[in-house]
Amino acid sequence: MAGMRVIAVTGSNGSGKDVLAEHLARRCDTPVFSLGDAVREIAEEEGVDRTRENL
Repeated sequence: MAGMRVIAVTGSNGSGKDVLAEHLARRCDTPVFSLGDAVREIAEEEGVDRTRENL
């Protein structure tokens, strides 16, 4: 993992996090990992309603 770079993008709803992350991914030729997507996937697997309150 030497030389591995992690860039974290945080912000409020609708602040453009996804747009920035996709731009950086293209520019740096690196994948995007969305914590929100991972949480929603786990919630679905566990049968938890995917509401804002639950997630």
